[in-house]
Amino acid sequence: MPKQPNVNIELEGLTFANEQRVDQVAVDEVMVKAFLSTQEITDDVLHKYVRNNVEEPLSFVRLMSFVCRDGDRIVGAIRATPIQIGKYKGFLRGPLGVLSEYRKRGIGSRLAYMSFMAIKNSGAEFVLIDAKHDWHKHLGFKKPHQHQIRYAHGGGAATDWLVHIFKNNIMENMIGKMSLRREYD
Repeated sequence: MPKQPNVNIELEGLTFANEQRVDQVAVDEVMVKAFLSTQEITDDVLHKYVRNNVEEPLSFVRLMSFVCRDGDRIVGAIRATPIQIGKYKGFLRGPLGVLSEYRKRGIGSRLAYMSFMAIKNSGAEFVLIDAKHDWHKHLGFKKPHQHQIRYAHGGGAATDWLVHIFKNNIMENMIGKMSLRREYD
């Protein structure tokens, strides 16, 4: 993977930067609060969220994972995890979480775009996202065939996934189980 510089952008009083190792707990809390906003966040809820959503130790790539800070507080984040489908190497982008009081300010869109561009510039063959909405299609994302890509840990086909291919003519050959790659650990 080509070496990419760390990002640190100030915009409208917020700072957008690469996630650092020390950010991991705060980012996990943002994700829980963003997805479980109707529930009180306790250590037990956070532990269950992490246990249920990460079967293996998290292997996201910090140069393609970003946070948004308001002062010292992390208010939004996106992660990118290296994956492989068949012989093709790419990234699973997400989750993306923004605290409810910071939504509707473009934070999620900026984080998503920053991660997308970092993945694209890395030389990856594709990026996969779990998205129920069509707003990614303007970036060139397409829905793979319903049974084309499967979870490595069992489970069914990924019905809500969208994929963006960076290398020509691999969509029809990109069939198989999605598995984590470890070369970035």
